[in-house]
Amino acid sequence: MTTLYGVPALSQDDFNRLTQINPERTPFTWEIDANSNQRVDPNEVIIRDGFKKKSYVKRNEFTEQFKSAYLTLVEFKRREVVERSLAEANDVRVPVDFSSVRPEEKEMIKHIMAASKLIDALYLEQTGAAKLLPQMESLKTMHPESYALFERNRGPWCEAPETASDPFCNAHPNFPKNEPGVYPEGLIIDEDFCASLEGDVASPMTIVKDGADSIYQAIPYHVAYQGYVEAIAIELEAAAESIKNVEDEKLLNQYLLAAAESFRTDEWLPSDRLWVSMNGSNSKYALRIAPDESYWEPCQGKAGYELWFGRINTDAVEAAQKFDSIKYDLEDQIASLTPYYDARDIELEVPSFVELALVTGDGDHPRGGMLGQALPNWTYKETGFRSNIFLGIGRNPEAREMLHKKASLLLDPDTMNYFSTDDFHGDMNVAGHELTHCLGPGLACAIVNPETGEPVLNEDGTPMTIKDKIGGRKALGLEEFKAETGNIFLIGYFLERGLITEEEAKQRYVRQLMWALKKISGLASSDNTMSTYTNIAAKQVNWLMDEGAIWYIDGKFHINFERYHEAITKLLALVLKAKTTGDESAINQLFESNEPGSPVYENIHVADTAQKTSGFPGMSYTYEVVGIDS
Repeated sequence: MTTLYGVPALSQDDFNRLTQINPERTPFTWEIDANSNQRVDPNEVIIRDGFKKKSYVKRNEFTEQFKSAYLTLVEFKRREVVERSLAEANDVRVPVDFSSVRPEEKEMIKHIMAASKLIDALYLEQTGAAKLLPQMESLKTMHPESYALFERNRGPWCEAPETASDPFCNAHPNFPKNEPGVYPEGLIIDEDFCASLEGDVASPMTIVKDGADSIYQAIPYHVAYQGYVEAIAIELEAAAESIKNVEDEKLLNQYLLAAAESFRTDEWLPSDRLWVSMNGSNSKYALRIAPDESYWEPCQGKAGYELWFGRINTDAVEAAQKFDSIKYDLEDQIASLTPYYDARDIELEVPSFVELALVTGDGDHPRGGMLGQALPNWTYKETGFRSNIFLGIGRNPEAREMLHKKASLLLDPDTMNYFSTDDFHGDMNVAGHELTHCLGPGLACAIVNPETGEPVLNEDGTPMTIKDKIGGRKALGLEEFKAETGNIFLIGYFLERGLITEEEAKQRYVRQLMWALKKISGLASSDNTMSTYTNIAAKQVNWLMDEGAIWYIDGKFHINFERYHEAITKLLALVLKAKTTGDESAINQLFESNEPGSPVYENIHVADTAQKTSGFPGMSYTYEVVGIDS
């Protein structure tokens, strides 16, 4: 990125356009970029008649007066892009009414809400955005849009696809770099740095500080964030106290107390055991408060604090109960696709369907939102998983109408016949994704030599995992690849078992394809073409097209349903081969470039897809608890 005065350099067109906003203060024109360095130079500026050149250019150097005027132009440009980024998503309010619950439960919810605000503040410390808050306060009145973008994105950095790569898209006038607070300030965080982390500094529950003799020092979360975690623990204990005499919420009471202790110690196994055991049969509420996902930071190794809270929807759980009869067969089905993995004895429960009322910290996504989670991430070998499907995203009328319009632009009439906005299909696709996280080889599974069948060992003699071999970022990407591809595989499997009808299977295939097309359309405007879900979507569509399961006819996608299950089974087998053996050819194929001009980019028709779906704003969801003061 070309810079001038430490900020992004204006293009010649923008420079000359913006000088017209206040021509008395910016009485100059950039005539030509003589040296093609993409930034204005003193010998390239013409001062308008009636103004003194030496006020702006002196001895072939820009003066302080020019610098001040130039930075004003940059601020004009920054505000334009910020306002454009805000407009890329519509704000959607999702109120959840708790007016009918018991007084004790209302008191509990108030303490959970207090804890949620602390989680938000703590997460900003993790991301590095907290130190920018004092300066952002002045923008509340000077430029409210900048403050609104900071609030939406939990920091000044842009995430909406059409502006994310724009160097002027930053809610802060000084254009701070995106430097996570869990690593030393000013550090270049690249693949080499991430690969160098080991031992305690690689722990998901530590921050990394500079130490003596250039050796990094690991500081446990509960030490680094002692003030926050203690305040959160106090609110959780107060929430538990509120419901200590509520007989049907005994397990939630225990979880609140255990989570309070986990915040103080970073020992999450006791609270995770309780959390996994909770479901709609022993609590009407769903609450998760812990450091969980790690996708938020470049090395994808540090757990981000999150809180989500809501009610369990028992109607949705009952609708999913018909899959209960085959839950023990699912592990065998996944294991049958690779000779390098033996099925495990696992306990699977029907996911909880949660009507979210609060989402803060790492779980609060600026566009769209979480659709589901299978947790815990860090103690699952001892506790097993619990899957949760979140209701609310995409259920507003505007989102349904927009999805239908996009589908009509992207899908041919035969495929469009099976498009449905029925929430059940979307919910079941999320459920399939989260269930597959619980199946097959995970991040801790040892890889084997495909020729001998023997485990591959690290230098210290311990079994090598896929994370050891290819690093945390790609290993996490493979795990999500398994989950999303496994979901599509399960659609065909459920059809074979008679659990869904042929029409329902086709409707679910179409909804999943629409998810993938939404992701790949972002390739046209983002410089992050290998982000986890974008890469998965691009490779899935590319694979299905190569296998003849998707055709592109007259500018629209057509699903060849007869080939779909067979094609996706082959792709899942490739993913499992990569996860269980570390096979380099399989890994390279799954992480092949999606850059513009690459074979994948052209084959999946990114440019056409992006052009047809441009202009549709996303949705930014805000959950709101109501009725607890009544």
